[in-house]
Amino acid sequence: MEVSQKSLTKSTKTNFMMVMMLAICALFISVSASLAAGTSYSNDNAGDSGANKLAKVRVALAQNDYDTALNLLKPVLAADNTNADAWNFRGFALRKLQRYDEAQIAYERALAENPRHKGAMEYMGELFLTLDQPDRAKELLARLEKACYFTCPEKKQLSAAIAAYEAR
Repeated sequence: MEVSQKSLTKSTKTNFMMVMMLAICALFISVSASLAAGTSYSNDNAGDSGANKLAKVRVALAQNDYDTALNLLKPVLAADNTNADAWNFRGFALRKLQRYDEAQIAYERALAENPRHKGAMEYMGELFLTLDQPDRAKELLARLEKACYFTCPEKKQLSAAIAAYEAR
């Protein structure tokens, strides 16, 4: 049985994609496990790496401790004011504290640093729904649709938030 060059190429591409997806999944699981391992935070940030500080911010946000998250973000942004994740987390904490103007500025900064930052697009879309600006939220959903290669949780969550907003 002879295998054509075209089917071999297709099979090779499929195998390559499978290996890449497995590698990405392994990386995601590794990072998730690392972040989950730290379940508390302290106010002593001396010597912490930027990633460790952001892990502590995530914990504070998960515990709805938005003031602590903002305090933890200060040295992160002082050290690197181009950190899109830090700006996104700042926007999230500010939005939860109902400091909407400041939240929007933080999200805009996150997107200025990384125009394809899915979290910032989702959260800013949710901010726009809070501010009764559904058209602006839909613009961000359209951007998310372009940024998500297949599907992503940020797109699903913003889409669900828009649907809930429209159903009320």
